[in-house]
Amino acid sequence: MKKIPIFIIFFIFAALTITFFTTWNSGRSNTDTHQFINQWMRNENGTLATNIHQSTAQDSDEVQGREALSESLGLLMLYAIETEDKPTFDQSYHTLVNLFMEESGFVYWKLTKNGKVEDPTNALVDDLRIVKALTEGYLLWQESKYKDTANQISHFLGKNMMNKSTLTDFYDRSNEARSDTITLSYLDIEALKILVQNNHITNDSYMRMIELSTGFPLKNGLAPKSYRIDRNEYLYDDEVNMIDQLLVALNKSQLSENSKGLIEFIYSELNNKGILYGEYNIETLKPSVDYESPAVYGLLIMLSIEIENKKLALKAYERMIEFRSPGTKYRGAYSISPEGNTHIFDNLVPLLSIEKLKNKGWIS
Repeated sequence: MKKIPIFIIFFIFAALTITFFTTWNSGRSNTDTHQFINQWMRNENGTLATNIHQSTAQDSDEVQGREALSESLGLLMLYAIETEDKPTFDQSYHTLVNLFMEESGFVYWKLTKNGKVEDPTNALVDDLRIVKALTEGYLLWQESKYKDTANQISHFLGKNMMNKSTLTDFYDRSNEARSDTITLSYLDIEALKILVQNNHITNDSYMRMIELSTGFPLKNGLAPKSYRIDRNEYLYDDEVNMIDQLLVALNKSQLSENSKGLIEFIYSELNNKGILYGEYNIETLKPSVDYESPAVYGLLIMLSIEIENKKLALKAYERMIEFRSPGTKYRGAYSISPEGNTHIFDNLVPLLSIEKLKNKGWIS
């Protein structure tokens, strides 16, 4: 029998120890992230602030400083579902019905830090996420108010946001107008199923949106950004946002539709460069920005879970947690800038994705 050299045994032991510590520590570190959000990214009224620090400068989504988004509310509700954390879910529900939502079922997409309305529009993607979270909350805890509120929002969407059998990006209360575009990443298939099952949209409308979600032509393996309803035309961005691409692929995966071109591109980037940038040029497939986003890796984890690709999920996870702060002041936070700031989306998506990984049994 051949003897195994001592240095090989040591190497194997060290690798197993590091792997065990990393996966074992994930749960504790995710708790740190949740605590960081509650400590640093809560406004006095309980809403979730977009950034740590107040600012007058708007980001690419026209959000600034301590403004609160319905997007953040829905993501935290989904996290509460994964962890079966009813107090966090109920806190979010209270914020929804008392600050964000009108009696009609209309949900404002953003509020000031004081809970005031300055933009009279909603956002379909955020509303669908909230509907899904409320429905899952009802199934988990059997409180009828969750289901009733989900139906309120769903009814508003079906009644006011249809354009030629397709839900649109937003509705503007100031002029009672809906957009003429649907961003493909907004079409959350699981949420659309809830709407059609409860008769808030017709089956024809549902099938039309399924067709839009899956029947588009690719450019270099990448999906279009949106569909212009009045022109019956898909629109492509020159600079492709990976968050949009991953959400489109995630939606397709819920229909057992693959996104082979995107997955091959991601593997190529991770294998050759070790990182995935936030945006790429659709013609050259070269990065058009020099930043990474923990949210991109979080969405890649969720997609990998849907397509049962454990190797890709763990590769994304290992890169994502490199952005998590081990320090004492902002312990658990992701992508803290030199100025001590971060965006809540880059914290909520990793928070949710890690819980999904744990519930899948791929980390502990």
